[in-house]
Amino acid sequence: MEDIDNLTGGVFSGYQTRPVYIHDSKQNITIGLYANVGKFPELLKIILQNIREDLYKALAGKITELRNKKWSFEEKAHLFDGLSIIYNYFL
Repeated sequence: MEDIDNLTGGVFSGYQTRPVYIHDSKQNITIGLYANVGKFPELLKIILQNIREDLYKALAGKITELRNKKWSFEEKAHLFDGLSIIYNYFL
């Protein structure tokens, strides 16, 4: 997991229903995982526990920004579940 250099999309972009993309720089591959498939929260937790510290801090900053952003009611309803799961992990 030390080769993971980026996590984008999904909850990291503010859209729970879109896949989270995990990029491996050593093999130059990207895979996308949907949050509603299987045990996604557990997998994401394992990934977050094993990535580089600088990437972890950058992702924590993104989640904090998304949580503090002013959202419309519809956007809040759409995002609440995913962001709360991920945000609570970062606390």
